[in-house]
Amino acid sequence: MKSALLVFVAAVGVGFAGCRGPSIAGERTLPRDAVHDAIYERLGNPDRRTGSGRGFLHYDLKNGQTLTLIVSGDGIIGSELSAGE
Repeated sequence: MKSALLVFVAAVGVGFAGCRGPSIAGERTLPRDAVHDAIYERLGNPDRRTGSGRGFLHYDLKNGQTLTLIVSGDGIIGSELSAGE
């Protein structure tokens, strides 16, 4: 039982670490497809990525706001702009 729990925790940790961003500065972190290609060309890499199934791409803007794009399948299904300072 303990070994199964340890394997689960290790797998979750590795999966989470893979979503945290590049290990080399400037490396593309978005998957290759038409939607992500368009986002990457316009905005570059997100500052943070979260989500499972749906992707939440977070971009920190210069004015303190955060733009979050919600991506699912082959399209952007929503966006949110947080209040800045």
